[in-house]
Amino acid sequence: MSGNINLLPWREERRARKDKQLLASSFVFWAGCLLVGYLALQYIDGKLVDQRARNAYLQAENAKLNQKIAEIEKLRLEKQELIARIDVIQGLQQDRMQIVHVLDDVVRVLPAGVTLDRLSKKNRTIYLDGRAQSNSRVSELMNQADSSLWFGQSNLSVVSLQDTQDSTVSKFEVVITENDRSAGAKAGKNNKEVN
Repeated sequence: MSGNINLLPWREERRARKDKQLLASSFVFWAGCLLVGYLALQYIDGKLVDQRARNAYLQAENAKLNQKIAEIEKLRLEKQELIARIDVIQGLQQDRMQIVHVLDDVVRVLPAGVTLDRLSKKNRTIYLDGRAQSNSRVSELMNQADSSLWFGQSNLSVVSLQDTQDSTVSKFEVVITENDRSAGAKAGKNNKEVN
């Protein structure tokens, strides 16, 4: 009896068991890998969704900020326009008083024997056209204009002699620049206080 023992089926069974264990462990390994891969993809997809939501939020906030910046720029332009209008109005207010002082000073500096034919003003320049009994009267007009608080330097642009019925007169054109408004106003106030 001892000569008939067959060990072949036992080895095949053992090999078949090891193959089944290897197959089961491979299946478990690959299933685990697939599960880990699936979970990783889900995690990454979740992060992408969160990031897209953050990006959308940032874009919406940027759009709001851009709109506010545009409104601020619009307000800044309106402010500059209003400041410009206020400056024009203040300039007109000052000019309103300035023209009174200029006309008053023109009368004061006009010496006897000088007649004005035309007085015009452009910006801060005053043009006087007239006639004088002599050149010395024109010179006196210019000297008095130069010493005035409201007038700056005067320049004689044209002087010519004209014969009239009774005598000869000097026809002249004098250009006078105005002084700074604030300097003339301060000097005018000081003169009123002294008087």
